[in-house]
Amino acid sequence: MDLIQKVILFVIRLEVFVMPLKLKKYKRTRHYLRDDPSVAITERRLLFNVSCYLKYLKDVKFLELYWDEESHVIGFKPVKESTEDSFPVRIYRQARSVITVVSAREFILNNRIMDVLKVRKTVRIEEDKGMLLARLKKSK
Repeated sequence: MDLIQKVILFVIRLEVFVMPLKLKKYKRTRHYLRDDPSVAITERRLLFNVSCYLKYLKDVKFLELYWDEESHVIGFKPVKESTEDSFPVRIYRQARSVITVVSAREFILNNRIMDVLKVRKTVRIEEDKGMLLARLKKSK
């Protein structure tokens, strides 16, 4: 077999194994986070969106944080006065928006929350009997 035959055979084999691309347009699915109360969890902070601020945190100065290790749920209990275990809530106003920030590096590190998330993640907030809940993993 000469070189030309080898090249032709290689190209034929390559065509059999290489599939043509079938690209499908990705549709964004995170639009709900603009309207629904949510929290972005980073390595150092909890960032609550405008919706969460308006619905739950408008008059709140402090949050007590809770962690359910088994079900991977963070609980936020709004408190008006500082307690031994509360974290201060900071509000940053921007042009048309408000960002509510809780510096919670100690809480996030000690509970190994980033081990569960792996990367920064935005999660919906739901309310249950005065406690705000962020479920980091979907229930099975």
